[in-house]
Amino acid sequence: MRRDRGAAHRRAWSALGGLVSLATLGFAAPALADVATDDLQVNAGLVAGLTLTCDKPLTFGVLRMQSLDLGVTATQWRLTPNLPEQLPSFNQTAGAFGTATSVLPGPGQGECAVVGSVAPDDTTIGISFASSSVTLTGAEVLDLSAATPPEPGLTVDRFRTNPSLPTIVDGETRFAIGADLNIPNNLVTENFGGYTTTVTVTVEENLP
Repeated sequence: MRRDRGAAHRRAWSALGGLVSLATLGFAAPALADVATDDLQVNAGLVAGLTLTCDKPLTFGVLRMQSLDLGVTATQWRLTPNLPEQLPSFNQTAGAFGTATSVLPGPGQGECAVVGSVAPDDTTIGISFASSSVTLTGAEVLDLSAATPPEPGLTVDRFRTNPSLPTIVDGETRFAIGADLNIPNNLVTENFGGYTTTVTVTVEENLP
C-alpha cells in the first residue's frame, strides 16, 4: 500500500503547531500574585490641658487715709509676695509717709495653681502678665461701697511672683503674686470706697 506522505507531513506540522500554540499561551498568561492582609492598630488619646486657676485675689486691704491732701507725689504701697500659703511683706515705699495705715481686712498676696502638666518634674513655668499696669475702678469690695475714682486713678503695677520660676512636681505647681499700689495725691471724699480690677496671667511650660 502506498503511503500518503503529504498527509503525514500535514499531520506532523499540525501537531507541532499545536505545541507551539500551547507554549505561546503558557508564556503569555500572567502569574498569580500572592495576597496578604493584616489589621493596623490606630491609637489616639485625650488628656486635660494645662490649667491655671487663680484662686486667691491680690488685695492691698483697706488703707485709712490720714489726710485728704497727700502732697505733690503719689503714695505707693508695695506688696512683696512670699511663698504660697505664707504671709507677704507690705509697706509704704513712696509718697507722704505716715499719712495712711493698713486696717482690717488686711493685705493678701494673690495665688495661682497650675495643674494638668505632662512635662517632666522640675520643668520650670514661665509667667507673664497681659498688662504691666492696670487701673482700678470703683466696686463693692472689702465691705466697702463703690468709690468714685480720682483723676488720675489708682493703678497697680510691677507685678512679681514667688517663686519667680515655679517648677512642676507631679504635674502641678503653685505660685504667689504681689505688686505695687499707686494712690494719687489730692483725694476727695468721693474717692473713698472700694476698688477692683483684673489682670490676665499666662503660664507656659519651659520645655527643653
